[in-house]
Amino acid sequence: MSVLQRDFLPDDLAPILKDNGLDGCVAVQARECEEETRWLLELAGEHDFIEGVVGWIDLKAGDLSQRLQSYKGQSKLKGFRHILQGESDDRYMMQPDFIRGVKTLHGHGYTYDILVFSRHLPVVAEFVDALPSDMPLVIDHIAKPVIRENEWQPWADAIARVAEYENVMCKISGMVTEAKWDDWTTSQMQRYISHVINCFGIERIMFGSDWPVCTLAASYKQVLDIVSNHSLIKDNPAALDRVIGDNAVAFYGLK
Repeated sequence: MSVLQRDFLPDDLAPILKDNGLDGCVAVQARECEEETRWLLELAGEHDFIEGVVGWIDLKAGDLSQRLQSYKGQSKLKGFRHILQGESDDRYMMQPDFIRGVKTLHGHGYTYDILVFSRHLPVVAEFVDALPSDMPLVIDHIAKPVIRENEWQPWADAIARVAEYENVMCKISGMVTEAKWDDWTTSQMQRYISHVINCFGIERIMFGSDWPVCTLAASYKQVLDIVSNHSLIKDNPAALDRVIGDNAVAFYGLK
């Protein structure tokens, strides 16, 4: 983990985006504290290429609506995420006050990122079913199948079930760190990407770099190439545009 034990700041990312032909990004929370959310918004205010922020807020707080009101005018704040994968209770997301909190986000016009492991997907289907059918939701990191062990089932069927909800998108991200960090192959990833595309369609998937965490196993360019060179994407310019940028722009309401 030593490669991550330093600060990663906008000036580190800006040249990487430029070198890879990308003009913007969405910064997604890593710590469960509002201090980080406000700091990310400060950085977004200083750097135009940070076009959106997915922050953290206590979704179970009794004063959640008032807390959200404090962000009024922060146009780059697009949504929120809770690290569900870190909760000891796999059904944490089904707690009534948590569901109430996510519904409150919807009422304020925010998106929600679902960060889980593959084992959580059956609960995710229940969770999505309990939320408004027009709430923008996205599964992060294709729900983290254990690629290093070539996990396929029950992940494949479970994510297909979640994809039946048309308000749910899926980020193709975080895959190299679920594989063997020093012994993964592009072909190993293609099977998973193909399944996600078949389940969600080109219209409901988006590229995510998972930078800087991805640097444990791959460069930003390698992670981008895994997606952009997929056979269902690379020969279709419209599909490439949607997956690498346009779908994220639409989902998060960027620009």
